[in-house]
Amino acid sequence: MVLDIIIMAQFSKEELSFVEDLPKHVEIECPVCLNVLTDPYIVSCCGYNFCGSCFEIVKASINGSCPMCKEKEYQAIPDKKCSRIINGLEVYCSNKEKGCQWKGELKNISTHRNKEKREGECQYEEVKCRYKKCRERKQRRYLKDHEDNKCLQRPFECQYCKIKHTFVSITEYHYDRCRQYPVTCPKKCSSTTMPRYKITENIHINECPLEPVDCVFSWAGCNDKPLRKDVHVHTADTKHMTLLAVACGQLKKENEEMKKEIRENNDKIKEAKKEIEKLRNIPTASLLPIDVTVGGEAVHFYTGACGQHMSARLMLGYNELLEYSFILFAFHEGQFDEYLPKSLKIFGKLTYKAITWPTNRERDVKVDTDVPLLGDTESTYQPLPHDILNGIISCEGTLPQGVIKIELARHMTFMIDTATIYT
Repeated sequence: MVLDIIIMAQFSKEELSFVEDLPKHVEIECPVCLNVLTDPYIVSCCGYNFCGSCFEIVKASINGSCPMCKEKEYQAIPDKKCSRIINGLEVYCSNKEKGCQWKGELKNISTHRNKEKREGECQYEEVKCRYKKCRERKQRRYLKDHEDNKCLQRPFECQYCKIKHTFVSITEYHYDRCRQYPVTCPKKCSSTTMPRYKITENIHINECPLEPVDCVFSWAGCNDKPLRKDVHVHTADTKHMTLLAVACGQLKKENEEMKKEIRENNDKIKEAKKEIEKLRNIPTASLLPIDVTVGGEAVHFYTGACGQHMSARLMLGYNELLEYSFILFAFHEGQFDEYLPKSLKIFGKLTYKAITWPTNRERDVKVDTDVPLLGDTESTYQPLPHDILNGIISCEGTLPQGVIKIELARHMTFMIDTATIYT
């Protein structure tokens, strides 16, 4: 014969409803946990029974003595007879008061109830809803209906825009802002509904017959705002003829003023074109730095952006014994004179080449850098004709008034070749 040993869930004596009165000679409570004995053990010292799990806790305590007689030396073995008696006690389901009609042996009540599990035989057992945010507990017989139709945390889809969330989120929050949610016109122009976005995005306002609109003669001074449905009636009002007469007179006056303004603007345009033509006829000039070469024509330049217009020419001079070199400067009328350009100091990089050199090697070169050429240009400023420097044949004698002559340093056996002018 095989002994069927069932390990039950723990129940208190008060939690169970027995079909028959308990035998007086049978003690079914554990003296440690005070629940119905589960997997009972019997001790050799005093013969009391303990739950198997409670006995393990006692043995693991500091002194391990028997909780009832305090004996330290004793033995404990599973009490199978006690187990059979307790497991065989006939009980009603704990949910009897809720309507469950089950009764059976105590060993089977745990399987019948299957506590805290969604599936189980007892349909009156309360279990948690499957949705984590839902804190409700329902009897198994009502659980499916609750989860499918009543749980506030169940998945739900907005039937208007198809967005998905929980039932409570959609119905209590989303519907208040859903663009597709059906609403009526605030002015009650129709009994039919329309998507909310037509109201919030002012689409319906352009077609609502009860919306006040500007009169078609507002440009003529009519400040009335008839309803859209009454525009034609309002437009036919004869008062608009008077407004039109006044408006036409005003328009005629404004037309004459506009013609006068156009004539004045045309005169200004003609003057501007003349000024532009003058600017086009002014020879172009580069910005510094520029290079001038001995024997070349004068080079025109501006001392900077919006600077002074000048020209420079590099020339040689001779006497009976020596050769001299000069840079000539002249000021000219510039495009930016009306802005009073700031005068700048002008320097030069002077390149000299050897007068004679052996045929089997390159010509020697000597360079002087940062040579001061002009300082205070304001004191020497005098606009001269554009081509005045090219008309000078020799630097000897008197030069035209306003031309500035700068004598350059001399180097024996070297002759000036080019000068780079910069600020």
